Amino acid sequence: MAIPILNHLDLRSVSELQNAILHTTTTGSASNVEGKIIYDTGTNTVQYYNGSAWVSLTGLDANTWRPVTAGGNTLSTSETLAFTAGTNITITESAGAVTIASAVGTEDVQDIVAGQLVTNGSHSGISFVYDDAGDGAIDATIATLNQNTTGSAATLTTPRTIGGVSFNGSANIDLPGVNTAGNQNTSGLAATATLAASATVLATARTIGGVSFNGSAAINLPGVNAAGNQNTSGTAANLSGTPNVSVGTIASGNITTTGYLRGPATFTIDPATHADNTGTVVIAGNLQVDGTTTTINSTTVSIDDLNFSIATDAADSAAANGAGITIGGASATLIYTHATTSWDMNKPLNVTGNIGVTGTVDGIDIAARDAVLTSTTTTANAAQTAAEVGTLIDARSSAHTITGDASATEFTITYGFTAAAVNDVIIQVVCSYASDTDYDGDTVYAETERHSTTQCKIKFATAPASGHTYRVLCFKVA
Repeated sequence: MAIPILNHLDLRSVSELQNAILHTTTTGSASNVEGKIIYDTGTNTVQYYNGSAWVSLTGLDANTWRPVTAGGNTLSTSETLAFTAGTNITITESAGAVTIASAVGTEDVQDIVAGQLVTNGSHSGISFVYDDAGDGAIDATIATLNQNTTGSAATLTTPRTIGGVSFNGSANIDLPGVNTAGNQNTSGLAATATLAASATVLATARTIGGVSFNGSAAINLPGVNAAGNQNTSGTAANLSGTPNVSVGTIASGNITTTGYLRGPATFTIDPATHADNTGTVVIAGNLQVDGTTTTINSTTVSIDDLNFSIATDAADSAAANGAGITIGGASATLIYTHATTSWDMNKPLNVTGNIGVTGTVDGIDIAARDAVLTSTTTTANAAQTAAEVGTLIDARSSAHTITGDASATEFTITYGFTAAAVNDVIIQVVCSYASDTDYDGDTVYAETERHSTTQCKIKFATAPASGHTYRVLCFKVA
């Protein structure tokens, strides 16, 4: 069953009507209301009623609109598309069809081309004559061309010698000692050039680790890759100052240092058994962590202290604002709020047993509250009766009936209570006309205007018919 909306739906130009489906019916079955849009299942077209007839919005028919753009400008809905014939252009219309044709003939084309060649053209050594009165031919006359063509590019004017053989470009040549029998004259510098002495050994032998080396063969160093010892009587035998020493694994007993114990960016202390996250690291004294993050990956944390302190460096309540406990995964928090100097919880609290209250709950003094609250809410095991619940509900709600007269579109409702603010009232309109079997008992949507803390107006786009009734339910939330 469709939801009845009895007033206009204003999307305020910022909201979209998404995934909408038009009313599927036929133009013969739909009511003829001006502006109505339907999907005609008989013709599979979208139709709208213009006040006198149904008009199709689908397909390329006479009722289809398309934007028209001319010269980069799009015609508005108030403008009419007009065609203007230019030079040598004709425009005709017949039965809605527009024909645009060129009026340029053969003579026009001949005159244009001849005018460019004979009159407007600038030519050197060539002239044109146009037979306009005759066959329209264009005759061209080319003047005598003079060009110095003496000489020959087939051979060199002056022959050249290559490898002792004359060459003028008229034929291929062979060079003795290159691609034919004979010798080339190599008496130049290449014949007398000398190479340096052998580069396979050093001119002067050098000593490496006490072993002579001239490059002729590999050598072995005692204490390095051969039996023996290297002389280490130099500075390395007696370190002085504060040199840096890099070593691998050190096996040692107790280590005593008077300075820092420094390591890489990630520094691991691994008690036996190693590499399995077991063992115990004992700090025999106080532990102070100066970093910004302390991460504990263990599953059980035991603290002997009876009082667990958070935000101990906060100078006052304002500085402690936001301190508390957050439970990962559940997004559950217990946070201190300075503005109200209170603990704020974002999850329900289940309590087994009594709750002792000194002060108020939501601003209500429980002990001084009226008799209903005193008898029903100040003890953990008290239960409210149906009459007591009804009294509370009646004080915060009311029901009213609207009866249509076929003329009134606005109805004023007086709540019977006073809300804390104009908008602190929930209002629901329900069809209560028994004869309306489609919507009787259904929530309907009319415009609700809350204009005071005691009254509102219910507005309909069309006046309800005579005798049609609607129930208006009002509930105060504050």
